[in-house]
Amino acid sequence: MFNDSGATVVRKPYSFLAVAAFGLSGVLITAIVCASAIGLYGLRVVDRKADGLIGLVGDAAGKLPELRAALPPALFDAIDDVRSPEYVQSLKVTSSLAPTQDRWGRRRVAIEVENHGEQVVSLLSMRVLGLDEDGDAVDERNVWAATPIQLEDDWRGPILPGETRRLLAWCDDHSKIAGVAHEITEVRVWDGDSEVEHVKQLD
Repeated sequence: MFNDSGATVVRKPYSFLAVAAFGLSGVLITAIVCASAIGLYGLRVVDRKADGLIGLVGDAAGKLPELRAALPPALFDAIDDVRSPEYVQSLKVTSSLAPTQDRWGRRRVAIEVENHGEQVVSLLSMRVLGLDEDGDAVDERNVWAATPIQLEDDWRGPILPGETRRLLAWCDDHSKIAGVAHEITEVRVWDGDSEVEHVKQLD
């Protein structure tokens, strides 16, 4: 009696975009839940194993001389340096902006580093800034003028005493750049005394 046989239910199928949105939402929710669970578990592990980690670091520090003695001489030299900010006084660093741009619209920055001291510069990092006409920075690059070992690209190798290192950097925002400036951020020099100790240990 109350049965309305004339009523029909129309179900419209979801579009492809709607199905994709539902699926992506499900994946994101699952990823968030899993990441939260992993993070909480990691915190519990760190809390329980803190003493063990501290002990492990202590053991590693105690065995560091043995590990260093086991390294090949080339690798030992690469890590055998000391921070020496005062050695900046022995370096003459200049940077200049090329008047023209290359085919990709970049401006070339020529950098020259002269080592007037008596030590090997094992690491020299710099910030190179592109400046507009008001002297404000509009572009920034990090440049490695010297690295402990020479490989390729940015790994240019150390700078020996009396040598001059010439290298290039690039500025992209050429339309606003009217000049360049540089800032030395790190200087490390090779510690030759430790190399002598390393040779004695091998003998």
